[in-house]
Amino acid sequence: MTHASHDGAAAGRATLYRRAVLEATPRLLGQLDRESLSPTWGSFDRDHWAWKFRDFPVNMLQFGLLPLSWLYQQPFEGNPYAGSAVLFGWLTGGTEAVLTRQHRNGAFDTVAPNSQDHGVTLAMAYTLATILQRLGDELPATLRDRVTEAVRRACTFAARSHEDYAFISNHQALFALAWLRAGELLGDDALVARAEATVAEIMRQQSADGWYREYGGADPGYESLGIQYLAQYRTRRPSSALDRSLEKALHFHSHCIHPDGSVGGGYGSRHTSLWYPGGFELLARDFPIARAAARFLRERLDAANVVTPATVDAHNLASLLNGYSVAADASAGAPQDEPAPPLPCERDETWQVFHDSGIVVAGKPQYYAVTSLNKGGVLAVFDRAAQTLVYEDGGYVVSSGGRTWSSALLGGGRGEAGREHGSSVAVSARFGRADREVLTPAKFLLLRLLNLTVFRNVALGALVRRMIIARLVTGRTDGPFRLSRRIDFAEDRVEVQDEVLAEERDAITGVWRPSAFTAIHMGSARYFRGRDLIDVEGRRAGEGTDLAQRLAATGRISLRLVISCMAGQAARVSQSDTEVE
Repeated sequence: MTHASHDGAAAGRATLYRRAVLEATPRLLGQLDRESLSPTWGSFDRDHWAWKFRDFPVNMLQFGLLPLSWLYQQPFEGNPYAGSAVLFGWLTGGTEAVLTRQHRNGAFDTVAPNSQDHGVTLAMAYTLATILQRLGDELPATLRDRVTEAVRRACTFAARSHEDYAFISNHQALFALAWLRAGELLGDDALVARAEATVAEIMRQQSADGWYREYGGADPGYESLGIQYLAQYRTRRPSSALDRSLEKALHFHSHCIHPDGSVGGGYGSRHTSLWYPGGFELLARDFPIARAAARFLRERLDAANVVTPATVDAHNLASLLNGYSVAADASAGAPQDEPAPPLPCERDETWQVFHDSGIVVAGKPQYYAVTSLNKGGVLAVFDRAAQTLVYEDGGYVVSSGGRTWSSALLGGGRGEAGREHGSSVAVSARFGRADREVLTPAKFLLLRLLNLTVFRNVALGALVRRMIIARLVTGRTDGPFRLSRRIDFAEDRVEVQDEVLAEERDAITGVWRPSAFTAIHMGSARYFRGRDLIDVEGRRAGEGTDLAQRLAATGRISLRLVISCMAGQAARVSQSDTEVE
């Protein structure tokens, strides 16, 4: 490859990401109140300022300032926003909106009054510091001073608080960036030290499998965002320890990329199919596996089997566009398109057991399969030749006594860990309650009463927040049902043997094995993917009322599933009743 073609390949990659940002920017600008005389000028929460569906603006939507300020300062071909005086005015309005929402103690709220959230406060500090870095002397001196002071106050609040409801690595990585950028802006070495300590804690919490912790487990979708923030941090504060950590994370993540260009999904702790390309493009020069992942997924973006700017909603749009802008910059600066090793899903033989997460990957010449023992053996199987999903299930769901129970809650197999026998796995999972609550007028009224009273005290507000998160995400209530599943990975087929046992069977009204079931609250799950249109053969046979009647009558159902992937033939799925030997 000539030097010119190297440059052309890099430019092509950058153009792909830039085009995606440009195509989605009108949607982002449509969320922004651009009228300077409006009382909500600069707000990115259209549901609040335009539709009036919400009584309080979501502060994280102000993250939209990041991709817009990037466009303002990027004079690449076809970018109508570069140097635009009109866009500059809108950026000023968005910055003013952030400043007016800060509490006197330096805190910023999340989605409700007085929530005074540690994470959102640092996210806004990062946003403001980035705006100041990018726009610099173009901003009026008085506004620069106000932004600087707001960053200082935000860091003062954040230094006295912490995110205590779960360890969420992608949040922590953003916090590290915020501490670092604020420390550089303010010339405060103590803030830089906090950044270093935050990264050290992320690495300390990192699983031996390589993944970064997301609500107690591995989530490949959000893993890509955490990798991006750490890669951005690495550009400012490189270290051999961080490189070793990222190498392990990339190794794990590479096994969660599928032949159809999808990532993660139901076997992840947060059920997400996100892919943030920025970190992989930033690391591509130094980490061959990052280069391989970036190349493989970049070539399959049109299939939309990962969440893209075209398929994401308003709440993750700005964050994803920011990731694409990071990828564009990294690609534009890449010296050449160097060779990359094959990903696990491109190899003829793969057998990888990640013991801590319970994720098991089996690859054969005809198929690629991923299951999670810690989530009751949820399973996805892909046809390698056709590069398409063949089979997917989200475990079993039982409706009983007005409650919903799922075999796929994280940690359901605790105490009865899956074990592999050559190319086989076995798991026993206790069902957990998965009622999937929704907000009601009564619940909303209660929340607002708490916001206007209890949440005025930061400590009490944090206590209530922990209780809410435990109820919706991290908590677990075991139910009277158990699943035993064995999966055999043969050369040309995957065989699944299931037995569901009921300890209480009087009130059973339904039994299903859906292709996907999100058992916890997770706003970033269930975006549309191209593969969602695939009607998996055999998946719906005998479900619902029929299985419920059998489980209620005998306390036991036993099913056998065979996913055949023969060379030169279309994959087939067959299901039958059977007795467990």
